Amino acid sequence: MKISIIIISFNQCKFLEETIISAISQTYHDTEVILIDGGSTDGSIDIINKYKNNFSYWVSEKDNGQSDAIIKGFNNSKGEIITWINSDDILCSNAAEMVAKTAKKNNTTKAVFYGDSYIVNMDGIIQEKLKYGKFNYFIARSLGPTISQPGTFFSKSAYFEMGGLDISLRYGMDLDLFCNFLFSNIPFLYTGVYMSKFRKYPAQKGHSEKFLEICNLEADIINKRYLFNLQTYENVRKARSLQIIERIWNGYYLTAFSFRLFMRGRLKEFNTSYSS
Repeated sequence: MKISIIIISFNQCKFLEETIISAISQTYHDTEVILIDGGSTDGSIDIINKYKNNFSYWVSEKDNGQSDAIIKGFNNSKGEIITWINSDDILCSNAAEMVAKTAKKNNTTKAVFYGDSYIVNMDGIIQEKLKYGKFNYFIARSLGPTISQPGTFFSKSAYFEMGGLDISLRYGMDLDLFCNFLFSNIPFLYTGVYMSKFRKYPAQKGHSEKFLEICNLEADIINKRYLFNLQTYENVRKARSLQIIERIWNGYYLTAFSFRLFMRGRLKEFNTSYSS
């Protein structure tokens, strides 16, 4: 089975090369890498040209935002399984291979494939380890799916059958897509390994005050769209309690707390300040 990895980028030359290398260096043999650049002017094109022979398709042109770029990449993909990664994040080298193994083990490509995730800082140094464990549908349908977008792959046919990304969403397009998969009864399959490194830093899109406002507005849209806002207090309480129990059982808290304590010397979660 072919797996398509779409890199989306705009003026991210500081991190772009590392992201490209992580995509083209996958241990799985049948992958294609597509790069969609939004017309960068910061030197990104020099980096893209350096690796252009590794892309099955690439373009650098003005677009209508992140969702538009992702859609463009998927429309040019040939894989049965697809994913996107932002140009400041990193794929683990065995991510595609573990997706293929999980698909083969479960005898299906029509699924969402996810794993664990690292959080790294500006310099790529690991700050957090997030161990998600096996997917719980009751919790997800009550609170929303809590998985990491970088390193999550999914069926191309299921993606198009559901109508793809909502291009009007600028921040919450990934959560909306995962909710769409969830309520369309597409299975979520856990690979059991770390799949990605998600970079957190003040200047990134998701850490600006402007996008925090947009995020809150879009969260309201998604809550109403999938009726999370109509969940009873009792149902939410049960889901949150079960989530805590599961995270104790699967080692989520142990992994996170032990890493913080022994590697960073403090239990406080890694975070970054919001930029203006």
